[in-house]
Amino acid sequence: MSLRARLSLFVVLAFLPMGLVLLHARQELGDLARGTVARETLQVAHAAALRHGRALAETRVALEVLSRLPGVRENPGLACEDFIPSMMADRPYYTVVGVIDASGRMVCTVPALEFEGNFSDRGYFREAFRTGEFAMGSYQVARITGRPSVTLAQPVPGADGEVAHLLAAGIDLEALAAHAGIELDGRDATVTVFDREGTILVRFPEGAPLIGELLPPELAEAARAAPGERVLGSFRDIDGQDRIFALAPLAGPDPAGTPGAWVTVGFDPSDAILGAGRVLRDTLLGLLLMTLLAAVGIWLMLEFFLLRRLSRISGAAEAFGDGDWDARVGDTPPDDEVASLARAFDGMAARVAEMRSRETRRARDEIHDREERFRQMAENIESVFWLSDPLTTRSLYVSPAVERIWGRPAADFMDDDRAWTDSLHPDDRDEAVARLERAGEHPSEVTYRIIRPDGGVRWIRDRIFPVKDEAGEAVRIAGMAEDVTAERHLEDQLRQAQRIEAVGRLAGGIAHDFNNIITAIMGHTQLLLEDMEPDSPLRFEVEEVLQAARRAASLTGQLLAFSRKQVIQPRRVNVNEVVTGIRTMLERAAGDRTAVAFSLAPDPPDVIVDPGQLEQVLLNLVVNSRDALPRGGAVEIRTEVVEVDAAFVAPRPGEMLPGRYVRISVTDDGEGIDPEIMDHIFEPFFTTKEVGQGTGLGLATVYGIVKQAGGFVWTTSSPGAGTTFDLYFPPAPTPTPSPDAPSTDTTGGDARGGSGGHDARGPDADFSGTPGRGSLVLLVEPDLRLRRNAHRVLESAGFQVLPTASAREALALVEAGVFTAAGPDVLLARAELPGVPGPELATMLRKHYPELPAILTSDSAVADTEDLIRSAGSTVVLPAPLAGEELLVAVRRILLEGSPPR
Repeated sequence: MSLRARLSLFVVLAFLPMGLVLLHARQELGDLARGTVARETLQVAHAAALRHGRALAETRVALEVLSRLPGVRENPGLACEDFIPSMMADRPYYTVVGVIDASGRMVCTVPALEFEGNFSDRGYFREAFRTGEFAMGSYQVARITGRPSVTLAQPVPGADGEVAHLLAAGIDLEALAAHAGIELDGRDATVTVFDREGTILVRFPEGAPLIGELLPPELAEAARAAPGERVLGSFRDIDGQDRIFALAPLAGPDPAGTPGAWVTVGFDPSDAILGAGRVLRDTLLGLLLMTLLAAVGIWLMLEFFLLRRLSRISGAAEAFGDGDWDARVGDTPPDDEVASLARAFDGMAARVAEMRSRETRRARDEIHDREERFRQMAENIESVFWLSDPLTTRSLYVSPAVERIWGRPAADFMDDDRAWTDSLHPDDRDEAVARLERAGEHPSEVTYRIIRPDGGVRWIRDRIFPVKDEAGEAVRIAGMAEDVTAERHLEDQLRQAQRIEAVGRLAGGIAHDFNNIITAIMGHTQLLLEDMEPDSPLRFEVEEVLQAARRAASLTGQLLAFSRKQVIQPRRVNVNEVVTGIRTMLERAAGDRTAVAFSLAPDPPDVIVDPGQLEQVLLNLVVNSRDALPRGGAVEIRTEVVEVDAAFVAPRPGEMLPGRYVRISVTDDGEGIDPEIMDHIFEPFFTTKEVGQGTGLGLATVYGIVKQAGGFVWTTSSPGAGTTFDLYFPPAPTPTPSPDAPSTDTTGGDARGGSGGHDARGPDADFSGTPGRGSLVLLVEPDLRLRRNAHRVLESAGFQVLPTASAREALALVEAGVFTAAGPDVLLARAELPGVPGPELATMLRKHYPELPAILTSDSAVADTEDLIRSAGSTVVLPAPLAGEELLVAVRRILLEGSPPR
């Protein structure tokens, strides 16, 4: 409810008690008017009863006096002659007065009338003769005059005392009404005289028309029940008008005073009530006018001094609430509470506007900062952020990174709904579109390919997230797409490396077992040759068997190099020295029709590699180039120092790191390599040569040796444009040895990876004159054939041999006290012994024999056992197969040198 409505209601309620008082006064005045009317009615009824009763009483007295006159008793007719005319002279309401005899016949009348009728049937006649008392008849139409009348009868006794005649006076009711009527002052009032039956005898002011009619039953009943003069109350009159009636009995004609008729007066109280109402109305109108003037005055004061000013404040507040931050109330005179409220509002609005301005600026700055951070992230991160509509799949936002990945501006995707779909690879389109259509259900991820406008293919991993509202309905689809092409290539390379690793493990395992067989063949073949005569016809065949076994050993060496399980002696080498050292060999391997050119970097840093294996790598690459030049050509071998940056490393994640490398490049101008087979060239046993012309292990060996040395190999080739193999080796760390420190290289060897002695003498050095016969060799070899072969070779050279199959058997001999306090002279054992490896066995034996030298044979990489070897003290590791003369040379050398320094 508005303030105006409330103030209006307040004004109405303020004057409501006065209205209630006036209404109560009106009710009280009405009741007072009704009481006044009732009293006046009773007074009029009393007066009317007196006047009508006086007429009847005078008639009764006159008739009673006549009845007592002796002359009248003796001669009733005398009354008509002498007395009755004088009685009627001043009573105009008499119709006829006469004498009736006992038979009911009229004896005489005044005025004299001729009437032959009989009156014995009249009620007054029977009542007067029965009681001998005065009787008043009921309303009747006189037989003589034919007018409404009532008859009064007075008995006249005879000589015997019985009623002999009646003096009867007929009263004209209309004349009586005129004679006995009262002044009503023009008011709506009635005077009615009625008898015992309720018949109207006199009616004023209507007169004759209602004489003889019966009163209304309720009024007649109330009148008959009234004991005397009283106000009967409000009744409906015979004319249908509601009036207040008062009753007064007429004096009765009998001695007991029983009324024979009554007078009732009816007044209409409305005049009096209306009079009181007029007074009250005038008073009420005056008060109402005063109230209206007061209300108008109050309203004008409220309107001008309160409501309008409050309306200004309310309007300013509403405008302020709707966003008009400059809305103010301004000056609102006079200076009162409302003005204070307006000033308070203006002050509050100014402070709120200032705070909002600060908050707006801060929010704008925050939004700008967020947008700037998002822009920086979106423009610099490699992934593509995007938003789309879940219903229409229309793109709402695409980050600028899409141009780097898709090769198309972001506007293309937001302007064209099919831009993204059209960029999908046909093989991946259905799955990617279906996944996007279901994106509103739950987060998902899909990987697909796209085709760039330049024809390039990229792999995309797209993570999709539904953005839901409070009701759980998807309102946006958010996604992050990233280019995983490099990862896919890396995965392909990983799978390729895993395949190569698996094949390498297989090849290494086969080579290990095959090496044991070849060792036995070579050992027994050498023993057989020693036992044969020089001119034996079988010597040539046995030598061919030995040469075939050596070629098989070379093949197993390549397998072990590929599987990185070959025994190597890595050391600091200069790549230029290695290339120069085998230059003649490389030119011879290239053939007469192929020219070999060398371009060597000046003073390159050293690298850590087995020089013999590096020579093998260069020979294999030159031979591979020669095979790619069937009609001759050119091969260039180049060494250089290069700086590898991140751009070069990016396509090779996880393999190379940016930095400085020593690169050896072997380039030919041959036929090149078909791209379809480029991924398979380093796989073992893969070859494009005809059967019998190649083993398919040349490049596989190159790959294994380079990777084992911690380097990287990359190939660049295209059909008809030649091929380049680039070998990258990290530079060796700068050495900082102490001038007085002894050498700790216990695995160094010659260029061909040979026996690994501790001096400059090669394997062909003459140890025939060195002591060795009678020396005790503890032989530990799990392979029975190799154990027997080594046993025979050593025994034939004069050594004492104690053969065992495992480290446990060797330790059992020690526990059994088989050896003297000095122990065996040398330990010859396999490095890969089951249960307890060879280096660990050497360490355990040295607890009993501290100066015990050890020779370990292995066809695995040093890296697999170097930790154990480092803790095993004076130990030499030689590659397998080791048989015949090589075995004797190794044992004699370690006995000659004694225990190497630890």
